[in-house]
Amino acid sequence: ATRPRGRPAQHRMRTGTEGSFAVPMLASIQGDTAPLLTRGAGGVGDRRDGEAVSRPAASSWLASVARSRVAAAMALLLLALVTLVGTDSGLRAAALGSGARSLGRRHGDPGHVHRAGRGPSSILRNAPGPILGLVEHVDAVSGATKFRLVSFCNRAYWPFLRVALQSARAVAPDIVPYWTVLVPDEGTAEFVRDKSADVDVFVDDDLRVIVSDSVRQRNAGKFDGTSAGERAERAELRRLMSWRRVHAMHGLLDAGYTTVFIEPDVVFAGDPTSTFDDVLRVADVAVGSDYGVGAGARRRANTKVLIAKPTAAAKALFAEWQGAEANEHGAGGSNTERAYLLGTILRRGRRGGAAVEVLDETAVASYLSHPGDDDGEDADDDGPRLGLRGSTMTTAVMITGGGCDDVNYKLNWLDQAVLRYALPAGPEGRKPLDFDAVRAGCDEPTRRKATRERERRAGKRHRRGGRRGDDDEYE
Repeated sequence: ATRPRGRPAQHRMRTGTEGSFAVPMLASIQGDTAPLLTRGAGGVGDRRDGEAVSRPAASSWLASVARSRVAAAMALLLLALVTLVGTDSGLRAAALGSGARSLGRRHGDPGHVHRAGRGPSSILRNAPGPILGLVEHVDAVSGATKFRLVSFCNRAYWPFLRVALQSARAVAPDIVPYWTVLVPDEGTAEFVRDKSADVDVFVDDDLRVIVSDSVRQRNAGKFDGTSAGERAERAELRRLMSWRRVHAMHGLLDAGYTTVFIEPDVVFAGDPTSTFDDVLRVADVAVGSDYGVGAGARRRANTKVLIAKPTAAAKALFAEWQGAEANEHGAGGSNTERAYLLGTILRRGRRGGAAVEVLDETAVASYLSHPGDDDGEDADDDGPRLGLRGSTMTTAVMITGGGCDDVNYKLNWLDQAVLRYALPAGPEGRKPLDFDAVRAGCDEPTRRKATRERERRAGKRHRRGGRRGDDDEYE
């Protein structure tokens, strides 16, 4: 592979259908339209007594429902999922302009109902508690090792998850068998299994039920057919998926698993296991951040990366956190999982019982925080940790697509990071990252702000003779 230069890699999308999704598909996978066969989960992760666990055929739980309305709801769910990792001008038309096949309602569990709230801010939400079936699935594919890494994926997510897996196989292959990918339907599950047989896949049937509620809400007049109604429904589904990671963590922690959640747009620049171990020695829970260190990182904490060990304090925290989704307004008037993290969990500190650590830019870097060629001239302490002039090196073990909203530029950035850190060096060695190639599709003003903050911190330490000061941690 060669490093992209000059302009973003053109990951052009086309519209295709698979199962119940209208999916933007990469040109490189447009031939993957062969009939999907149900297969067992053999060869993935640990197996109890060495036995593979088979998955029932999709036909055992699929039922016919109103095609056009449900297909539109699933298309909006696709848009919500895509928005979590980036946007693209062609995605909306690709998703909404397709006639996907029907999706079914999950059989059984008749008492499990996702109720809509009374106000426009609570039309759709996850049911309280863990994601149905996830713990049972993980128990079936896990042996004595109580560790699990989880991510969400659909067809639109796959290019990002592919890069994440590529990096993990290169620098941390031991974590891949413990990686469970949550997908929305059996068709996507078969697609992921076909592309990455070494990854465990869980079909989130419960999500299908929730999306069906979107259809009922539209029938009830909660979402009209206008562009404003579509935006409102898309926002609800996007928020639904953002909260769903907290529910996934909650269930696995209660079952005794040390759990890591990562969004698909994360590249492993090194083996993260020592970072996981180090942070969990001093904290019950760790979260990521956009950029900064110390208090600056805490102010910009996010949920792109979540790490937790199954202590009583962590279990209580995630039980509280997932329950906060039912709040009509949430912290600061915004009912999102990140708003609750910033406005409640981090604000109260240890008074909440659990020790929560924020992984700053020295541990989890991004487009916003990663140093460029012109950084580090006077970096002093930050130089060895974050980069040296002309090297664009980082000691962060994870690099995210944070700061790049356009999916084409985000993929370009992540592909560069894989070449820079994870894959073996070519004949010319490891080349610096090309920030110019992605600047047009990423948040350059915020990146400049992050760079100025890093330079200011480095200047203060230089004047102190290299000693760190309180302002480094609590600026």
